[in-house]
Amino acid sequence: MAEAEAAQDGAAQARLHSELDSADGYTADARARKLLAGLGFTNEQMERQVGSFSGGWRMRLNLAQALMCPSDLLLLDEP
Repeated sequence: MAEAEAAQDGAAQARLHSELDSADGYTADARARKLLAGLGFTNEQMERQVGSFSGGWRMRLNLAQALMCPSDLLLLDEP
């Protein structure tokens, strides 16, 4: 995106914005926060680095990552 803006390439910018829109990129932050809140994360925890979490919390982060990806089928197993 930055390259297209620097080159003032309007067609490339439009294409990239269209791709971002079709991937729901404009709502990703809100969707991630809602999902993390549902998994028990506080607003403060949402700002922390992944490496600061324990193994159990990292498993929740992995689950959130999987749920952020649109899919027709999810195969989940209980640990």
